[in-house]
This record gives sequence, C-alpha cells and structure tokens, in this order.
Amino acid sequence: MRARTRLILVAALCAIISVHAQEQDVDGAKDHPMVSRFPGYYISAYDAQDFGGYEFAIGADEQRVEGRYWKIEYMLKEGAKKGGPLEIGRNYSSTFTQRSGQKVYEALTSGGGRLTARMPAAGKNIWLEVAVTDGGQIYTLTIVEEAALVQQVEFTAMELAKQLKEKGAVALHGILFDTG
Repeated sequence: MRARTRLILVAALCAIISVHAQEQDVDGAKDHPMVSRFPGYYISAYDAQDFGGYEFAIGADEQRVEGRYWKIEYMLKEGAKKGGPLEIGRNYSSTFTQRSGQKVYEALTSGGGRLTARMPAAGKNIWLEVAVTDGGQIYTLTIVEEAALVQQVEFTAMELAKQLKEKGAVALHGILFDTG
C-alpha cells in the first residue's frame, strides 16, 4: 500500500514538473528587440531568419515583405490572466503608432483575428502582424524588417570554366577596373 501511495505521489510530482517545464520559453527563443511580450505568456514556438518573406494583410489585399524575419508564438501560462484579442492586438499597434508607425489593417474580434502595423526605422520599414487565436490563449507575432538579400552564393571558377568550354564565352558583370 505504501509503495502504491509513493508511486502516485511521484507521478503527480512528475506531472506538475512537466506542466511547469512546458511553460518555459523554447530553447533559443527570445522576444523581438523592439517589442516585449504581453504579460503572462511564454514563447512556445520561435523562428528567426536573416532573410525571409511574409504576406502581410493590408485590407482586402496582401503585401509581400522581405528582410530579417521573426515568427514568435506565445501561449498563456497556467493560471495567468488572459489578454483579450483586441487588447493584445491594440497593445502592439499602439507600440508602433507611438513611434511614428501606423496601423495598416485590423480584423480582431473577441474570438481572435489579426492586425497589421508598419513603422519606419532607419530608412526602411518594420512590419508586424499580430494573429490572436483561441480567444487570446495563443498569439503569434510575425515581424519583418525590410532588407535586401545579401548574396552569399557566388559563381565558382569551375562553373566559369564549364561555361567557357560549352559556349566559348561568359558575360561577367560588376567587375570594375581602376583607370590610368
């Protein structure tokens, strides 16, 4: 009987630890440097890329934006006060509009929805989408800082030799020589 009681106690303790561990930010995740998270939420999924693209809602249409990309999903912690979809969305929108940004699109209800905002910074735009689901239990920030692709793949000497052998000529652009 004592062994059974201990086993039940250990199982309950493991369940509590497991739930608490699940409410930690995923490994390597962090908030975007320009916006903090809504209180009472943790990062459940995270993706950051040096160059990515996203289709932001701008009314009935969408606009593709490319550059530094973040997608951060937040979930409500057990026992924490839930933010409503409108409250969450408007908090982020307000953060952008206070810094000379503008709300571009809003379709939020008490059940969820999404909001798009844009803010100028250092000669480019930073785009934000707040997508709220499940009445505010989960929300996702998608942020793209406009930037051009940094070319990292180059035309190799082997490819140059292959083109010369096959075609007898190669067009090279962007090669500049000093004058004189």
